[in-house]
Amino acid sequence: MESTVTLIAYHRIAAPGNPDLADSLIDAYPSDFEEQMRHLAEHYTVVAAWDVVRALREGYSLPPHALVITFDDGYRCFRDTALPILQRLGLPVTLFIPTAFTGTPEAAFWWDAVYHTVMRTAQPTIEVPGSGWLPLDTPAARRHAFNRLVVRVERLPEAEATGLIARVVAQGDVAPPALRYLLDWDDVAALASGGVAIGPHTQRHPILAQITPERVRAEVTGSWADLLAHIPHPLPIFCYPNGKAHAISPVAVAAVQAAGLAGACTMVAGLNVLGRTNPYLLHRVGMEAGESLQKYALKLTAAARIYRHAKSLIRHAAG
Repeated sequence: MESTVTLIAYHRIAAPGNPDLADSLIDAYPSDFEEQMRHLAEHYTVVAAWDVVRALREGYSLPPHALVITFDDGYRCFRDTALPILQRLGLPVTLFIPTAFTGTPEAAFWWDAVYHTVMRTAQPTIEVPGSGWLPLDTPAARRHAFNRLVVRVERLPEAEATGLIARVVAQGDVAPPALRYLLDWDDVAALASGGVAIGPHTQRHPILAQITPERVRAEVTGSWADLLAHIPHPLPIFCYPNGKAHAISPVAVAAVQAAGLAGACTMVAGLNVLGRTNPYLLHRVGMEAGESLQKYALKLTAAARIYRHAKSLIRHAAG
């Protein structure tokens, strides 16, 4: 009998309104997250990502209603807010980290740097090449400007995107955040020793479809090597940055295979049927902060996953 498994993805568990970090990466508020995890504990068999590795490599059969909980990026709220809830409920979890940021925890992801700039700058407008001057006179206008910038950056070649981000940050003229928001290697080692599965998420979190094949291979193999050097038994499952269909290239898939990893996670919704789903294009269901428990539960049903997968494919085909 075929094994199926649902993979779900979170980034941050936090209250909104932190001007240093983009609210768009909040996938659940703390009280909602605990309610969601209780729902999973009651209605699913939450398995470790290592069970998926065994299934992919050894033909191990997963139990009915198998589900894997994953987190991306390595924000400290994973350790401080999410993990205590998961531990109380006895639920295994996987964390995918971009290793260059783990080695430099005071650094910021580009989206957080842009958000911090747009939300804290004293400038009334900001110039975006190709889009003109964007107003920043109200909180809503600042959020709109940030969303416009994210869409633009995600579709640009790496060099152009890096240049655009640098220009925006320079225009804002804002001091960097005083607090550190990312895990460091000591944190990651402690999490690994406590039973958290840790997998590679590149080194610098580029969108792999927008960089050269050489860079793709370096990011994949480099992040895996970093994990092997810092923790025992890292999880041999990769996680594509961004993870949407437009962000994953055949070169990236081939690089993950060549690195000897057992599989890779996307952010394309769908049902994973082991033996039929490409193990290097595993589907994951993304979460959304503020949604009701009823909507959350519905999102995890087979029908909803298939619908979302078809919708994402149509959107990608339309460009």
